Parts: sequence; structure tokens; C-alpha cells
Amino acid sequence: MPPDAARFIAEARAWLGTPWRHQASARGQGCDCIGLVKGAAEAAGLAAVDEAEWRAEAAYPRAGTMRRLVRGCDRHLIRVVGPPRPGDILVFALQGEPQHLGILTEAGTIVHADSVRAAVVETAIPPEARIAGAWRLPALSVAR
Repeated sequence: MPPDAARFIAEARAWLGTPWRHQASARGQGCDCIGLVKGAAEAAGLAAVDEAEWRAEAAYPRAGTMRRLVRGCDRHLIRVVGPPRPGDILVFALQGEPQHLGILTEAGTIVHADSVRAAVVETAIPPEARIAGAWRLPALSVAR
């Protein structure tokens, strides 16, 4: 695994236990899934995510418009072609719409801000999970 991806994953793991808070991005104090990606990327020195603009595109909208999360990923991250690798960001479709993301730590495992558990956790990707796509931080897209 490239050192930058390892650093990003290590930083994401440092956020474990951070309370889930909608539209927050503060390690130990609160974050949501976008806030975790943004905060961990910044702390790892890999920030290239304009959180305010991404949030405006991906904010919890009315039903049927959650594809804005995917548009935000396309705009601020690099879409992965081929199998995702550790350090990539997976977007999950819940109830038919892309509306959650997590950081792949190893095959089948993600760090994510889980609103049900009310904290950042590292979990196995459930077998029923539908992955809507994978993206990479621009800083990680070079020669992986």
C-alpha cells in the first residue's frame, strides 16, 4: 500500500469513536461521512476537498435527489476505474439512493461515520451493501 494511502487510513482510524454529528468535521467532537473524509484527508496532508461546496451539492435533500453525493464525488475526487484499493472512498446506496460513504481500509472493511451507531466505526462491508462507486482523493491518484 502506498505511504499516502496508509497515512490516510491511519488518520481515519484515529477518528474511531468520534460522535456522529451532521455536517461536522472535528475529530473527537463530531463528524458525518463527508466530514470524516475531509478531516482525515486534511490531517494526513492530502486535503483537496472543498467541503463547503461538496456539502452544498450533497446535503441531505428530499427523496430522489441523493445522486448529488455522486456528483459531488465526481467533482471533488477522482473516480476509480477498476477494483478499489485501500484508501479509496466507497459510496453506498441505501434504500436505492447513493447517500453514504466510507474509507476502504482493506478488502471488505471501511471506516465510516455511522449514524445508527452514532460514531465513527470500522466495520466489515455488509454482504447486502450496494456500492454505488469508488473514488480516490486527488493526492492519492498519482501512480498507485
